[in-house]
Amino acid sequence: LGMDVDEIGLAPLPQDSDGIGTLAGGTHGMINPKASPEEIAAAVKYLSFYKFQQYTDEEYAVTSAEAQAADGSLVGNPAVPLVSNELVDQWLTWIDDDINVPRDHFEAYIASVTPGDADELPLIQEPRLAAQQIYAIEDTVIQTVLTDQAADIDALIADANDQAQAAIDEAASE
Repeated sequence: LGMDVDEIGLAPLPQDSDGIGTLAGGTHGMINPKASPEEIAAAVKYLSFYKFQQYTDEEYAVTSAEAQAADGSLVGNPAVPLVSNELVDQWLTWIDDDINVPRDHFEAYIASVTPGDADELPLIQEPRLAAQQIYAIEDTVIQTVLTDQAADIDALIADANDQAQAAIDEAASE
C-alpha cells in the first residue's frame, strides 16, 4: 500500500517476568458435515494445497512468490509456522529472489514463534469469550498510541482492561 518496506517490522509483545506467551491466531477450514465423501476429500485436498503446498513444492512456491511480488504484496513475511523449521527454511531458500521485506526487522518475532528457539513463547489460544470485542478494544488503544504522541498509555490500558472485563463478564452471563 505504498509504505516503505524499510519501515516494516514485527516483534513479540513484551512479557512480564514469568512470560505470558503469544496469541496463536490462525484460521479454520470448515467442511459441511452433510458433504459427500468425495466433497470432503476435495475440501481436504484444497486446504492442504492452500496451507502447505508452498512448503513442499518448489515450483509452486516460486510461482506464488513471483506472483505476489508482481502484485505488490509482501513476500517473506514471518508467521507462526505451520510446518517444521526445516520446511520453512527450504521455502525461504526457494523464494529468496522474491523476498521483498527486510527479514532482519522480524528477528525477535521469528525467535518468539520458532519451535525450539531459546526465545520461543508459549502459544496461547484465542480467548473463548468475547474475543472479537476484546480485539476491537485493543485496536482502539493501539491506534491511539500510534497516532497521538500525548496519549496516556497507562490510562488507555486501564480503560481497555475495564472494557474487556465487562465484555467477558457479559459473554459469560449469556
